[in-house]
Amino acid sequence: MVMLILTWVGYRLIYKPGKFLRQLGNPVITDAKRQVLTGNHEPEGSTLVGILRQIGSRVPSSEGEVANLKMDLQRAGFRSEHVLPVFYGLRIVITLMMLVVCLMIESKMPPNPVMKLGLMASGIGAGWILPRFFLEKKVRKRQEILRLSLPDALDLLVVSIEAGLGLDQPFSTWRGNWGQVIRN
Repeated sequence: MVMLILTWVGYRLIYKPGKFLRQLGNPVITDAKRQVLTGNHEPEGSTLVGILRQIGSRVPSSEGEVANLKMDLQRAGFRSEHVLPVFYGLRIVITLMMLVVCLMIESKMPPNPVMKLGLMASGIGAGWILPRFFLEKKVRKRQEILRLSLPDALDLLVVSIEAGLGLDQPFSTWRGNWGQVIRN
């Protein structure tokens, strides 16, 4: 129970999804004027993202797992080339943090080696699984937003085409939910 509470508090106080979303990569569709003015094609990441990328780039993984994870990251809206190492680095850091929390809790437990081993195993397992769990939650949320916004986008597209506009103009002028999802 303590691990669940610490995990929830850590998610709410440390993770803050919006913070990482802004640092992990470019939006899918960008404003051409903003790119011309800034001259930047890739946003500058913070040192935290750079450290996570360095840690995650050393993680060996199978081709099937990498392909599956890349697909899920793209479905969640992360399309930068550095997303995969950052995600693996985040997984490693969270696993190590959970190990430290388990070591702190272990001193308060009765001297039962099986119970201590179970605590360590569950803490390390939770640290490795939780980032993937939150990624899948983000994927489901984004897919739900897209599913609910699709009828409005199609209606706007039909009305714009019938009015004689080009195919790209409805997406560049509409500021609704669909446009925000595509840009993110």
